[in-house]
Amino acid sequence: MSFLGIAFENAHLLNIPRKQIGVSWADIAEFCDAFKETGTSEDIINEKLAIAIVEAQNKIYKKKSVCVPKKKKNWQNFLQNKDEFDLFSFNLNNIFHKFYNVKNKKEIMSIVIGKKGHYFKEWTNYWNAGSIMFDNKSNKIIIYLNKNDNDNCNKFSIMHNFILSEINKNVEKFYRIRNNTRNF
Repeated sequence: MSFLGIAFENAHLLNIPRKQIGVSWADIAEFCDAFKETGTSEDIINEKLAIAIVEAQNKIYKKKSVCVPKKKKNWQNFLQNKDEFDLFSFNLNNIFHKFYNVKNKKEIMSIVIGKKGHYFKEWTNYWNAGSIMFDNKSNKIIIYLNKNDNDNCNKFSIMHNFILSEINKNVEKFYRIRNNTRNF
């Protein structure tokens, strides 16, 4: 890339107004002439000029031109690298006894999970987990935690207790509402 391309790219990152590079053309000409007198090749002059322009832009506009990439959240890493996560799960059969029908279980779990998985997404971010899912066929909550986390067992235990308490709370709420509507 030419020195102008580099200068315009850095100017764009610094939000310098369009078609401006933040240094005067007279300074650029003076810089180039000084190096030409010493017999420096044009490629080296262009490299040094690009570095000098970027340094001047950064100094004048007091921002760094290097864009720091945002750190990905664990769930984003999970989608790309599932092998970096350990699977933890627990069964909900003790809550959903055989006398609960499938429709009731589905309604209760939809309340727990939230609209479009809102609560599971919220809890995934809160605990910095890779994923929290409910498997309807096996009645299991599946949690993926990063293998690099030191305290996965403790984190899983806390998540397990919290999710069970949310399910129990919503089971009670579901049947309380259902019984109240039948009495009318």
